[in-house]
Amino acid sequence: MAAPRQRLIDPATPTSNFYSNPQLPRIDSKSSGLLALTEKFWLIAIASCLALFVVVDINYHSFPQAQQPKVTLTVSERKSFEWEFKANTFLESNARVFLEKLCSFGTRHLGSKANEESAVTYITDVVKEIKTHANPLHEIELDIQAPSGCFDINFIGNFTTCYMNIKNILVRLSPVNQKSSSALLVNCHYDTAISSPGASDDAISCAIMMESLRLLSQSDQPLTHSIVFNFNGAEEAILQASHGFITQHPWAGQLKAFVNLEAAGSGGREIVFQTGPEHPWLVAAYAESAKYPYASIVAQEIFQSGVIPSDTDFRIYRDYGNIPGIDIAYVYNGYIYHTKYDQPKYIPPGCIQRGGENVLGIITNLANSEKLSDPGDSRLGKMVFFDVLGFFMIHYPLRLGEIINCATILAALLNLYRKIRLFKREGRNPTLYIKLVVASYMMHAAGFVAMVTVNIVIALSVSLVQPMMWYTNNWLVVPVYMLPAVAVWILVHQRGRHVGGANIFQLPSSSGLFC
Repeated sequence: MAAPRQRLIDPATPTSNFYSNPQLPRIDSKSSGLLALTEKFWLIAIASCLALFVVVDINYHSFPQAQQPKVTLTVSERKSFEWEFKANTFLESNARVFLEKLCSFGTRHLGSKANEESAVTYITDVVKEIKTHANPLHEIELDIQAPSGCFDINFIGNFTTCYMNIKNILVRLSPVNQKSSSALLVNCHYDTAISSPGASDDAISCAIMMESLRLLSQSDQPLTHSIVFNFNGAEEAILQASHGFITQHPWAGQLKAFVNLEAAGSGGREIVFQTGPEHPWLVAAYAESAKYPYASIVAQEIFQSGVIPSDTDFRIYRDYGNIPGIDIAYVYNGYIYHTKYDQPKYIPPGCIQRGGENVLGIITNLANSEKLSDPGDSRLGKMVFFDVLGFFMIHYPLRLGEIINCATILAALLNLYRKIRLFKREGRNPTLYIKLVVASYMMHAAGFVAMVTVNIVIALSVSLVQPMMWYTNNWLVVPVYMLPAVAVWILVHQRGRHVGGANIFQLPSSSGLFC
């Protein structure tokens, strides 16, 4: 026989306000132990967040072992490039030699001798050497473009930018026995901001591309489609070289997709922060082929919102070439970006190996994909995507995400309706339950506003003493911003649950209020 529902109403409780209304169940906090449970919940939540933070931080700074040559270099190779041209795996050692040599020319800003002569000569010499070691199944074509032109762009204001005789070093890798009308573009830039050696922005990307070219050219498997590697020499001058290539070069007409390699920091993991427009198959291809995935739809939404005053060649290829692509960038240690400290020594061992294996995987996948020439229905739609601690990717169509969101809202409304009916069956006023739920949400909103307010006050105070003190020591974010925010959040909840003399977190589950 079922026991009757217990009525936890204290007849002596005053009914002068809403929260002490006898319509609502009351319970003794000392006897229930729910207050202690709530405090334990906060402790467990904070401990879980800290543990997750530690796991993510360790994983973020973990890199695969940098691959070194397994055979001794010949004397001629040591005197020329110090590369191992015969290895059948991606070698960070090769890429790092290229990186350090390119940076040894110094600042490579547009118009400088280092950018227009030294870098061009070195890059073309390495390409020619790779060509001599290539498998006969592959054809390597080299072309140095010097376009001139003008275009309009809205970048921190509308203006027209013009250029003359800038450089694009173009390499096309094609299968010898079969010619495809479709090609994949892989892009980096070897020019730098003024006064910066540009190790991460963007010599590291060019090094990864060069080593990928070497490895792909020696493969026993011919590619299905051609790959065009663009080592462009005028990105920092507001994306001029990419515009010159995509609007004027004859190879541009074959391009169906692109992978752009960039940097806004030094070292760390490279993140996919832009894809599309549409063409969700590109995200799926990255998820399938990236050995160490790191991608986020949130990063894409933030970057494309215009909050960050920056842009990449992705924009030019998208807007002037009308082709979809993937934008990948290094963002760690952003304080080094565009400064004299952007040097090879700040790129840790394994960083290039990680990025190289990822980039090699994705461009190999795309260059052999049937969808490159004809994506079919996969050309339409958007994808929600994110990685899970760098171990694997989760991705699904945006329409599925919308269905999940709508289903969640519907489930919440149905649950609310169920609670209201339960209140009515027990003879209590359902309006009180609705008000209580609204008050609970208002308390959460108040906690959020309090957190933001406190962080703004702290940020303004810190800026008067030592602006951006956390930029070079990221761990300072925890004591300076995170802990005060969590403390204020808990304080608001502690105060808010006693509004009107009632503790809304002490309502037992048997009352049917929250479960």
